[in-house]
Amino acid sequence: MPQKSPRRRAPAMTPDQRRQAIIDATVPLLLEHGGNVTTGQIAEAAGIAEGTVFRAFTDKRELLVACARHETRHDEVEAQLALIDPQLALREQLTIALSVVDEHLHRAWSLLHVLHAAGVSRAEIAGEVHSKRSGDKPERFGGAISAVARLLERKRADLRLAPEAAARILLSLIVARRAPGEPQYDDVLISRDQLVEIFLHGTIHNGQGTD
Repeated sequence: MPQKSPRRRAPAMTPDQRRQAIIDATVPLLLEHGGNVTTGQIAEAAGIAEGTVFRAFTDKRELLVACARHETRHDEVEAQLALIDPQLALREQLTIALSVVDEHLHRAWSLLHVLHAAGVSRAEIAGEVHSKRSGDKPERFGGAISAVARLLERKRADLRLAPEAAARILLSLIVARRAPGEPQYDDVLISRDQLVEIFLHGTIHNGQGTD
């Protein structure tokens, strides 16, 4: 009878790596099931024993707050923006940039909505160190603004504003499109392409005046 090969153990993780792995497994569950997701479901999704969740986090609430803080950070957004191909046409670059920021906002605000419904407050998410970086204002996208400004830099001579000021305006358009509690203009459905078009060329056809 052939012998079974020994079962390989998963590689050991540092405490920070374990916490991150649990957060990564928890966020999709929160978006799907809301705040009622159980630690048993989380443990199963993470491929760990339920007790491991409580060795990484004091309780479920601490885990929920950690998920919110992770999803509202902008590091990953800034990294994705930095990877946009500089050889692409500017319009295509800006459309990709808006897609990156828009998807980040959708995920972050969806998660915050779930956690607020579960009784987790903005104050808890902000914390003393986190400084309320909830991503709900465009000026807090410092790194994202700088990344988009770099895309605009090669068109500096054609801009009416400095690249950073223009980037701030562009990101404010996508933030306003996603703003919680604001109408999403479903009747006209402003797309990312349309936002870039408005940003680059305004809202008047063929450069006609308003007189």
